[in-house]
Amino acid sequence: MTGTDHVLLSDGRRLAFTATGPADGRPVVVLHGGIGVPLGRCAALDATLTTLDVRWIAVSRPGFEGSDPAPGRTLRSLAPDVDALADRLGLDHFAVLGISAGGPYALACAHALGRRITAVAITGSPSPLGPPHATRGAALRYRLPLRALAADPEACTAVARTAARLLARHPGLVARAMAAGASGPDRGTLADPRAAAASARSVLACAQATAPALAEDYLIGCRPWGFDLAGIEVPVQLWHGMRDRLVPVEHALQLAIGLPRCHAALAPDEGHFFLRRRLPEVLDGLLAACATSVPTVSCRGERVGLTA
Repeated sequence: MTGTDHVLLSDGRRLAFTATGPADGRPVVVLHGGIGVPLGRCAALDATLTTLDVRWIAVSRPGFEGSDPAPGRTLRSLAPDVDALADRLGLDHFAVLGISAGGPYALACAHALGRRITAVAITGSPSPLGPPHATRGAALRYRLPLRALAADPEACTAVARTAARLLARHPGLVARAMAAGASGPDRGTLADPRAAAASARSVLACAQATAPALAEDYLIGCRPWGFDLAGIEVPVQLWHGMRDRLVPVEHALQLAIGLPRCHAALAPDEGHFFLRRRLPEVLDGLLAACATSVPTVSCRGERVGLTA
């Protein structure tokens, strides 16, 4: 099965997903970031999935891109949805990749579904430390709009939709604004015209179509998570850029300390949006984690064991 599909859940909701890569490849369920758009299919992604023999199953959370809303949803409530999707696809076991705001959902799935999940990888993920807008080290350009979103999500949603309609005719302005506000490494990625255009289109599409889900997603992440990191038994690969100004590295440190089986790779020269550049490395580490249980932390090329 390749392309966009959906599974009908027990409460009548549709859960949308996109599957690509070898049909018999090793399954990786991908949980997107806050903007609601996973990595778009391209030659580089296809080549990586073929080389590593990965079946890439990208799930849209409730309210995003083809998935029906789920009023009152929480981080933990996504786990039964993912469980039902795995049943539909005939997956006994699978790995999970959580991107940015998808990280807490990936960890919630690992906590709830136990050993059905072989390993988890999270990149640029927030932690229970607190919302990004209230974390020391977050850039002011991110803190202010996120603080406004937390204070009045309905007004921010309306503004976002209106602005997106106006800017849809000038996506180049959005791309330039994104590059101007990015960290050095992320700015380098956005210097590629194709990458910048794709990012701008994703932001505009999300702002118009799924702005309420985006706001809801952020508010969910700001609340207590409802589960204990210490209860996650599967290995977790944690990737974080030390120059991340959206989700500061303090979040990664808290996760690394709280997760019992964690391998944390802290990249000194990376910002927040590095996954596309390092996807083969991230996926290779995730697949290796499916067969290992050695908890380590690596930083600046050094590795040290984690202890309680």
